[in-house]
Amino acid sequence: IRLTGSLDGACAVLVVSNPLPDAAGSSRPGQRIALDNIRARLASHFGNTGHLTTATLDDRFIATVTLPVAGVSAE
Repeated sequence: IRLTGSLDGACAVLVVSNPLPDAAGSSRPGQRIALDNIRARLASHFGNTGHLTTATLDDRFIATVTLPVAGVSAE
């Protein structure tokens, strides 16, 4: 698992990346309920300034969470 963080204007950007399971593995596909719940909670608390995006790149699943940071201007 890789975790990185940075500031982008007035937002903190957290990126979590982990390897995808082997195609031949016995993993079962998820229903994405947890991801939907996280998106709903971010929207409820931060409106459209906090959000979660996901992607797959090469052999990794990448989740990016963007959160506004209090007291930081977007200059």
